[in-house]
Amino acid sequence: MNIIGTCVIHKKFGNGTIASYDNGIINVQFHNKTVRFQFPEAFFSGFLMPIDSKAESNINTCIEELKCDVCGSLHTATELIDEKRYCPKCKKKETTPCGLCGNLHEKLKLKSITNQEHLYQTISICQECAEDKSFVCEKCGKRYLKENSFMKELDNELLCKKCFDKVAKECHYCGNAFHIEEGNSLYYHGDYIDICQQCIPTQTFTCSVCNDLKLNKLLVNSKYIPATKQICSDCVYVCSNCGEEVEEHQLHMYYGSTYGKGYCDSCWNEMSTVCRYCDNIFIPESFEQISCPDCIEMQAYINRLKELDFITRSYKEMSCYMLENINRCDLFTKLYENCEELSGHKFRNTGESPYHFIVMRIINYNVVITYLPSNVIGKVKHSLNITMTKFRSRKGRLDVHCTINNWDKTSEDFLMTSAGKMKILNYPILLRVQTEWDKIYGKEWNGPYDYTEIGNYGDTTKFYIIGLL
Repeated sequence: MNIIGTCVIHKKFGNGTIASYDNGIINVQFHNKTVRFQFPEAFFSGFLMPIDSKAESNINTCIEELKCDVCGSLHTATELIDEKRYCPKCKKKETTPCGLCGNLHEKLKLKSITNQEHLYQTISICQECAEDKSFVCEKCGKRYLKENSFMKELDNELLCKKCFDKVAKECHYCGNAFHIEEGNSLYYHGDYIDICQQCIPTQTFTCSVCNDLKLNKLLVNSKYIPATKQICSDCVYVCSNCGEEVEEHQLHMYYGSTYGKGYCDSCWNEMSTVCRYCDNIFIPESFEQISCPDCIEMQAYINRLKELDFITRSYKEMSCYMLENINRCDLFTKLYENCEELSGHKFRNTGESPYHFIVMRIINYNVVITYLPSNVIGKVKHSLNITMTKFRSRKGRLDVHCTINNWDKTSEDFLMTSAGKMKILNYPILLRVQTEWDKIYGKEWNGPYDYTEIGNYGDTTKFYIIGLL
């Protein structure tokens, strides 16, 4: 308000000059005193008058600035907003602050943008902020802020992140946007990396083994991989000792007592030794170890087997041909129950004579078949895995016979039984047979298509051929 310095006249005090203006109060400096007046009431009532036409024009202009452009009332606290004057009442009703800069603007001139943190909410911003800090998505037509990487550019079009992700991706290496169908996404350490067509020749290679496109980060650099080959890390194996990467045909596998380990040529030649008993090559776990883990476990199994009292245990003599004329399920059920009964388990008393192992004639061998608990078997490997169905066939009996021939030459341990002296097979032959305990009625399995299976007819119990009489 440019009213300061305007010359006025008062009937009593004469000529004066407006010295200051503050919230509707003007201070007029006369010849020998300063007097306070209400503005513009002092001019409307005639207490003050402009001294000339120039002063009159200046005062009328200042009075006009107090007029609200909405309701037309005069108010000393009118405020100019967007080139329009508002009294306090109309200002509260017709204006609102911009959601970004905080300046007051006419409500009708504000633009709505989508809140990036809450996509179902909007923020009102002024025209200046809309031009500088927001954009309109070319696809969905909504306005968003440019910050927080919410604005994406594709083919000179501005897109919001949601619309951009539907049709395009950003290259991990050059940062350029590309259409989904033009680039590629390659798997790397649990995640996918997007790469454009221009970066594929420089950042990827084709694996010589799997023929898949891989990132250069997965290219193997090892002294065992020739320079003419480009192999990814998924197609090589790591030496368990030195960590060097080798191809599958270069890997020396050794299956210890717990799991298999692979070694490169250098480590295998340096660390491997020959088992004193079986002549197999193995990696010793200590300097004192002279036998492979299989032989160690085999001897431990034989020692545990020798601790069992087979002299007081009864036996039943059978032949393979008799199996066709008896209930085999009932036969092995009784064998299982009698053997488990020795471990403290309680079973029904059939009143029949118990037997704890079966002596069966296989071609020219009398073999001993029994049930052994897990604490006796331990981790010893079985030399043959055969079912009773196959055992009854000629081919099955020949397989058992050939396996027994192999172990008969190397087995040196014996055990006295109620049926006579038994040569212990170094590695037992696993014989899987179905017993009554494998056919427990009442168990239901609801599979696909609401199919219900009652009973466990596919289950078997593990018996072992442990020796020769």
